[in-house]
Amino acid sequence: MSEKKKKEPKEPKSLYKVKKLQIDKAKELGVQIRPSTNKKKKLDVFIKGKKQYSIGANGMNDYASYLQRKDISKEEAEAKRLNYIQRHSKEPKMDKDGEFTKSLYADELLWGKRKDNINTETKKKEKVIKQITKDIQTKEKEREKKLKMKKN
Repeated sequence: MSEKKKKEPKEPKSLYKVKKLQIDKAKELGVQIRPSTNKKKKLDVFIKGKKQYSIGANGMNDYASYLQRKDISKEEAEAKRLNYIQRHSKEPKMDKDGEFTKSLYADELLWGKRKDNINTETKKKEKVIKQITKDIQTKEKEREKKLKMKKN
């Protein structure tokens, strides 16, 4: 009788070590992270157990990595973080459906940007939704007036 081989779970292709800072950020965002199965990326982001994104170029540094290096001061790491944030500031952090984008997760998990990133996008989205709702209500009232006038 031959023995059936049990499938071993896939080992991550990325050799990137997830940092505590990143695990804490993932918990704040309500996602899970693991080393990426894509050898060109650092992390895979899971939402409700389903893989959504692979983020971070493998071989490049990130804020948590800079903080661990002995040859770079905390001030230099902070300067690199701010440069990254400035370079990527125009990328959308929320899509048209109100979901966070890959860019937001990279900012938050790899560069520790937090709060202002999400709040600014959320406020913009809420403002647009309020305006659209107001426009719809106004058009609905106008339509009702026209219908009343036609009946009389």
